Amino acid sequence: MDEQSIIAAAADLPRVGGGIVIGIGDDAAVVRPAVGYEVLTMDTLVDGVHFTQAWASPADVGWKTLAVSVSDLAAMGAEPRHALLGLTLPDTLTETWTTGFFAGLAEACQVWRVPVIGGDTVRGPALVITLTLTGEARQPLLRTGAEAGWLLAVTGNLGGAAAGLHALQTGKTAPAAALTRWRRPPARLEAGRALAALDRRIACTDCSDGLVIAAGLLAGDLGLELDADKLPIDPAAMALADDQNQAIDWALVGGEDYELVLAFPAASEAEARAAVAPLPLTVVGRLLPEAGRWLFRGGRRQGLPAHWGFRHF
Repeated sequence: MDEQSIIAAAADLPRVGGGIVIGIGDDAAVVRPAVGYEVLTMDTLVDGVHFTQAWASPADVGWKTLAVSVSDLAAMGAEPRHALLGLTLPDTLTETWTTGFFAGLAEACQVWRVPVIGGDTVRGPALVITLTLTGEARQPLLRTGAEAGWLLAVTGNLGGAAAGLHALQTGKTAPAAALTRWRRPPARLEAGRALAALDRRIACTDCSDGLVIAAGLLAGDLGLELDADKLPIDPAAMALADDQNQAIDWALVGGEDYELVLAFPAASEAEARAAVAPLPLTVVGRLLPEAGRWLFRGGRRQGLPAHWGFRHF
């Protein structure tokens, strides 16, 4: 492989979306700005940390590269516009791998209508993928602004990605849905867009590092309580878990489900539920005026460990 062949492969990515004046092939991309707020996000995936080549195909990695950033924009209620891709490629990587990677990335680009308009490629000691995604929002959703008494809710279901990863790590036979949930996560773009359009007081983030961490981000200096009995646990997680407690733990802290986690006043519950439909919305807790992080589990109230969830460092 050489840089020009990689750029040529990337140039075949679909030019979906709009606003592109100059795309891949020049010193920099040129786009026409849109109305409203510009929303920017960047994610980095490292081989052996965020994915493993033995467990995910090149196409799966390509899909996930875009999905995790689209999920960030979904949590902001924003519409994706353009992506910039940075690839650090080791000498051991083959052209077959990059071809598969771009195929999976192209699939994701088509699904979420996001064109890759530029980027960079370099040689390095490990496979590292960085994607910057721009978006636009008339009124972005934020993590901040939640108040005591607000409900905590989550879209979809939880624990499926953690269950799929557990199966890969242990060699267990897993339902295909669990493996797909980890390899090709969803991004709740339509739900985020609909919630932002409500123009109501809603705090929002995505569930990339686990529900406990996401709920804590929304709570800020407030307290919170979650109810284990109300968690929408993925059926694949229930099927793979040794017992219900393990399934609950996957739902609470497993991460990589990329569902939206919301906080809103109780009076807004019906509107929020209707906005994300047909995706289910489940109330799993509430925010408290006093400090403390709590979990109701088996009829008992217990403290939530501060370290629960994925820690990057």
